[in-house]
Amino acid sequence: ILKTDAGHASSVACEPLSASSSDFGSAELELNSVIRASQTISMEIHTEVLLEKLMKLVIEVAGAQNGHILMEKNGEWQVVASHSARSAGSGEEQSQPALPFSTIHYVARTLEKLVLNNATQDSRFSSDPYLLSSSALSVLCVPILHLGKLSGILYLENTLTADAFTSDQLEVLSILSSQAAISIENARLFEEISSLNV
Repeated sequence: ILKTDAGHASSVACEPLSASSSDFGSAELELNSVIRASQTISMEIHTEVLLEKLMKLVIEVAGAQNGHILMEKNGEWQVVASHSARSAGSGEEQSQPALPFSTIHYVARTLEKLVLNNATQDSRFSSDPYLLSSSALSVLCVPILHLGKLSGILYLENTLTADAFTSDQLEVLSILSSQAAISIENARLFEEISSLNV
């Protein structure tokens, strides 16, 4: 995993990832793609831009339709970045979109990733109002951990098919979430230092 030197800013573009096949679910994800994605995240030291780049990357890697990053603020989990595969921009569609918070709270409590291959059929969350009313078929929640401490949660959903998230995708997302945790902390520290120098 590559760590950022917080003293050096970067304007690395969020380039599309490439794999040996057009499907990221294939067993032969290129190591170069993972490295480039990790570098894209690690070199960004501004939180807002970092989260935007991270969302675009994970949406592409996972083949999800919608994605959000949540962070805990004042005791509540709030969406701080969103992206949709259908939108061309950064995906800030609404400030606090509806989500299945039973899954968010589960991941926050267990610190384990959660995969719902058929979101409406999993008895643990089948009564969640969002899952009952939305078109989400596959759901993935990944904790963003820094030194064992939860710094955020990545939420992804696929509205087209059940069993959408493969083991290969989960492995790559775990790598990216680990790098994201480091980069989020670096960006936070950089912004704190910058505010002291104003």
